[in-house]
Amino acid sequence: MAGSRTVLSCTLFYSFFRLQMWLDPAGIGMSAAKTATVALVNQTGARTACRLIADRSWEVIVEALVDPAAFPGELKVELVQDKVAWRIAVTTLLAEAAAGHAQPSRCMGGFGVAIAAWQAAHGTMRPKLLDIGGRARSGVQRSLEYPGCDVTVLDIVAAPGVDLVADAHEMSRHLPAGHFDFVLSIAVFEHLAMPWKVAVEMARVLKQGGVALVFTHQTIGMHDLPWDFFRFS
Repeated sequence: MAGSRTVLSCTLFYSFFRLQMWLDPAGIGMSAAKTATVALVNQTGARTACRLIADRSWEVIVEALVDPAAFPGELKVELVQDKVAWRIAVTTLLAEAAAGHAQPSRCMGGFGVAIAAWQAAHGTMRPKLLDIGGRARSGVQRSLEYPGCDVTVLDIVAAPGVDLVADAHEMSRHLPAGHFDFVLSIAVFEHLAMPWKVAVEMARVLKQGGVALVFTHQTIGMHDLPWDFFRFS
């Protein structure tokens, strides 16, 4: 969090630029009653979006093919609402994204928002959440972070906190179809022999309209050998 914004992701890969951030409109002198127009200054053809999310903040997304000659000094993101304008340098956003890159929680806020919206819509009911590969491998029992959910932890290894020992590639053999409202998988997909098959299995056990969050690595050192198979870029 920097002031009134959280940069969920900001990347510049050669000439491709993508930004996703949450922004408090009041913090930049704008009204939360409506959204703003978003632009990448001095760049044409950018795809942009600005929408209200559950907590009355904005989700801002920008995607563009940028001119490398304009980077890093000239690229700025601009939001305009009526006659009020706000600009921020892309270099600032990249630095903020890099600061939180190794923290999965920086990318999981939207998952919490989705759970909160489900709970608000269903009164006293509790959503069912499946945590794939959820044993405390790094000393963190992540399923405990969702006390408002009925959590089932599935893992290939028996361990404290694991409810079901099973292969994620065949989870639909052990779990009912269309059962879970949410599925969570943190730092697991790089260790799967066939992650595409696990994605299909997730869809089978999720309810229609359910939400899944998969967090995995683009770049990281080899670990948990020999069961380290993929990097996703």
